[in-house]
Amino acid sequence: MLGTLLAACGTTRFEPAAAGRLDNRPRVYLLGQGWHAGLIVERNAGSARLWPERGDFPEADFVEVGWGEREFYQAADPGVWMAVKAALWPSPSVVFMSGLRSPPETVFACSDLIALDLSPPRLESLLRYVHDSFDRAASARTAPLPGGRAGSGAFYPGRGRFHLFNTCNTWTAGALAAAGYPLDRPYPPTAGGLVGRVRPWGRTLAPRAFCR
Repeated sequence: MLGTLLAACGTTRFEPAAAGRLDNRPRVYLLGQGWHAGLIVERNAGSARLWPERGDFPEADFVEVGWGEREFYQAADPGVWMAVKAALWPSPSVVFMSGLRSPPETVFACSDLIALDLSPPRLESLLRYVHDSFDRAASARTAPLPGGRAGSGAFYPGRGRFHLFNTCNTWTAGALAAAGYPLDRPYPPTAGGLVGRVRPWGRTLAPRAFCR
């Protein structure tokens, strides 16, 4: 099992992004925060019909999005038992969203952040992946769940079950794979492994000096 997981971090040739924006293409960021990986997307990027929940943050320039276990992700102070239960028992999921009014490199100055420039078709594929992660119950758009994190974002009903081999990190890897990046299953299980795998394909925004 360990060998299989490590194999996911092997090297595959892929054309890296240029240092700056390519033809004003909308930008996507891979965000790594310790054990957690997620995405940041320009709020108005791509088709408005995909991922309509972005409209819940009308004053934001960017939207942070992640996927995780419903109870654990929403808990203000999850304990060890909640973490163990989330990993061992397939559980309902949520999608987390937060609007950013400042550039991601300012908001997440002390996190791993990789800027990725995608062509319009690849961007649409990534947006479709995120769009399909919401449980909309046959409606065009779903409402946030009660509660959430005061002042920092909202949770929405998610599709799929969370477990040890289907986590926030593998969800994020799946989004990038949908966008055309050569990430084969099994996806890197850790945020650090995913960041290291994707780093050659984008532009790494180094943490500020005061964070080190």
